[in-house]
Amino acid sequence: MASAKCPGSTGVRLRTPNAPNHLRCDIAVNIEENDNQYFSLSQWFRLTDNGIYNRAVLVESSCSVDIAGFNMDKFSNDAFLAFEVSQLGKSHTTSTILS
Repeated sequence: MASAKCPGSTGVRLRTPNAPNHLRCDIAVNIEENDNQYFSLSQWFRLTDNGIYNRAVLVESSCSVDIAGFNMDKFSNDAFLAFEVSQLGKSHTTSTILS
């Protein structure tokens, strides 16, 4: 899910440049201010064992966007929050639900 905070329309491109051919995606959308856009990746994109894989998701945008990912499978609570490269190394506050 991507959320845009900038006035007007924000161009967002989501792609998997190093994934195997059958897993590659390249999606470009425009998101209006204070709106959300949902993306869906193939279930084959998931990692099912140990190892190093080229399955990163690259998100490029014309303005700052918030990115959150969720596994929608039954009985799963996997999720992530992505940070902009320019913000790495700075202070962050995130929340989680204790189980």
